[in-house]
Amino acid sequence: MSTLCEATSVEESRGALAGSVAVVTGASRGIGGAVALALAQRGAALCLVGRHRDALQAVANAVPRGRAVHLLLADLGEEDAVRRIADRVERHVGHVDILIHGAGLYGRGTLLDASIEQLDLLYKVNVRGPTWARSTSSHVQGADTGAPGRARTA
Repeated sequence: MSTLCEATSVEESRGALAGSVAVVTGASRGIGGAVALALAQRGAALCLVGRHRDALQAVANAVPRGRAVHLLLADLGEEDAVRRIADRVERHVGHVDILIHGAGLYGRGTLLDASIEQLDLLYKVNVRGPTWARSTSSHVQGADTGAPGRARTA
């Protein structure tokens, strides 16, 4: 499912995060979309990751003029999705300064009502996805050091 769409950039970015690159999963709606827009408001270039092209495009359309925006269609429930995301981001964007894992699923009903397949999908997206994303992010600049100019993951 992973597809990287071309970036759009109209003019030079300005703001506290100008020159920074942020990857946001779950960027097509909710908290992920809101965080992506907040990062763009502060000048970051974005790589928006989500499952729905139209919803990602709607978030990209709300990004302030002049911010670079890359759209990456991916489903974190797929076995190899995080590795494909990391490879494509590194190839097309280069370094990553900010990594936000906003993707998440929740189940309806009780744990006793959930099937093994439902539990497995919840685990893949909510636990394995962010853990794997962090472990494959060798291209995240100075990840989690907290030093000025160094990346943090969330």
